[in-house]
Amino acid sequence: MNVCAIVPVRALGEGKTRLSAVLSPHQRASLVRSMLEHVVGVLRTARGVERIVLVTSDDDLNLPGVERIRDEGRGLNAAVELALTHITHRFDAAIVVAGDVPYVTAAEIERLIEVGRDHDVVVVPDRHKEGTNALWLRLPARIQPHFGVASLEAHLETARACGASVTVEHLPGLSHDVDVPDDLPDEPLSTEIHVPHGCDCTQAAVPRIRV
Repeated sequence: MNVCAIVPVRALGEGKTRLSAVLSPHQRASLVRSMLEHVVGVLRTARGVERIVLVTSDDDLNLPGVERIRDEGRGLNAAVELALTHITHRFDAAIVVAGDVPYVTAAEIERLIEVGRDHDVVVVPDRHKEGTNALWLRLPARIQPHFGVASLEAHLETARACGASVTVEHLPGLSHDVDVPDDLPDEPLSTEIHVPHGCDCTQAAVPRIRV
């Protein structure tokens, strides 16, 4: 099964505005880049990922070996749909992975692919069990992406409504995204991030967030 990973990310200067109370614009841009580089590095080493596609409006985000699609600025779901349209006839499945999950490991991506082989849709929720941090879609996709508020339930309801086989897979590293100050590590950002309890990070380095 040929699998393509899709990573949507906003322009470096536009992301993580909810961290503006504790981080400067330069620090936020550095944080976004560090997390993105970690996610892409993990996807490169994960067995089963044949291709990585980055969807962004940032012309300066050029990562070696990563295909880039220009985000047309119509929102996250439209960006994901654009990428899906671009890859559907070249791959058997896609995994949409958030670019702000600094604890994700190659083992978790491989687990997602393993579970996905038996399902049309696999949803990896955030740690609050409300949002979606990763989404497996057998291609051609039977559902449209519904990232945003309460996206976990939206993805499940949409999949069930069309008769697609769907399951939820809880992966501790992948579930931990960074959106608000409470999501940041307790240590200064120049030190290594602490690993959440239950996260097996033996197959991928925990990144240093450079600011």
